[in-house]
Parts: sequence; structure tokens; C-alpha cells
Amino acid sequence: TETASLLANVAILLADRPELAARVRAEAEARAPGRDGFGDGSAERVRAWDLPLAGAVVRECLRCAPPAGGGFRVAGRDLSVAGYRIPAGWVVTADPRVGNMDARLHPEPEAFLPDRWLPREEVARSPEASRCPHAAAATGLPQGAWFPGGTGAHQCPGVPLAELVARVFAARWAQAFDAWNVDTGDGREGPVRSIADVPAELVPIRIAADSVTVRVSPAKEAVRASA
Repeated sequence: TETASLLANVAILLADRPELAARVRAEAEARAPGRDGFGDGSAERVRAWDLPLAGAVVRECLRCAPPAGGGFRVAGRDLSVAGYRIPAGWVVTADPRVGNMDARLHPEPEAFLPDRWLPREEVARSPEASRCPHAAAATGLPQGAWFPGGTGAHQCPGVPLAELVARVFAARWAQAFDAWNVDTGDGREGPVRSIADVPAELVPIRIAADSVTVRVSPAKEAVRASA
């Protein structure tokens, strides 16, 4: 369910950013494998999906719209964390949403800026990324500052797989459709610039409500390929 939420957020947050979607499409056309996808399943074929910009879009979606908060734990003994006393038996959580919106870690935290996740060598090759004032800023986060799937011994081992699935989705979605529009289903007008603009079910995972629809315009190349 968390991965489904992430995929929906990728499509929603790209919908009203056609320039960014075009960059994702161009990257996919230049770097992504062909129609055989993962081919023989070799490590080389999997690495071919390490698309920097698509990955940066996925990371920024996870930062701005994490599918869920942190998991709950019960303190087994009295603890002191950063000067705060936590008595034994108290329920605690490491919530990624707190750090994700901390301007000390992510300048302009309310802004959707995937270029902040691009490696510096990719920024140097991209005129568009070079114009972002915070390009590559998130590539040097301190240890423990980024944990989309929890932290410590109980962190989710499936996060790398979810990110891989989401990179493939972002690339193929951008290739399949020239444009798409999100209708929030609640009478709201104007572009969707934030996941906060989208009605959602919140428990246990934040996922777009059934009233939300997406209208797509298939890419001409995709239509010809399927004919």
C-alpha cells in the first residue's frame, strides 16, 4: 500500500509540472532499457534503471508526501534522547515528516524541488538542474536525517525495491503520456502543486481518495508503438 501511495504521488506531483515531466521523459528515452524492461534480470539490467532524475523525483515525493509516519515503539527502559527524558513504557516514534520539513536539512522545505537529490555530476550536466538554487543539497545529509522506511534494526528492508519500482513507473508513465490532469473531485480549481491539495484517506496509509481522477493524453509515439 505504501508503494501504491508513492506511485500515485509521483503521477500527481508531475501532472502540473510539464517541464519536469519532459525532463523525466527525455532521461527515460536516453537511458532506460527498452521494452524488455529487466530483460534477463541480471544486475546490469537492474542498474540500468538507476535513472538519476526519476530517482530524484521519487525521493522528493517521499520527502514531501511520505505515505506514512514512523512506526511506533515502546521504550523498554528509561531513556534520554537529545536532552529529553523518555520513561520506560512510553510509546515513541521516529517520524520522518519532522526532518523532511526541517529547513536546516532541506532549504525551502515546502517547495517541490527534485533537483536537490541529484548527484553533483548530474547537476553539472543539466542546465535545468543548475538553475535550482538547492541542487544536490540533499546528497550530503547527515546520518540519520533521511529514513523514509524507518530507522534502526526495524527499518523497512523493502525501501530500495519500492524506489526501483517508482523509478520505473515515473519513467514509463512520462513516456506513455504527453500530459495528464488531476481532478481532485472536490470542486477545487487550479493546478495541484502539493499533495495537501488532494483529498486522501489517512489511516493507515495516506493515499489519494477514490474521488481523485487522472485524465491522460497518450503520447503519439506510445500510440504508434501499440498499433
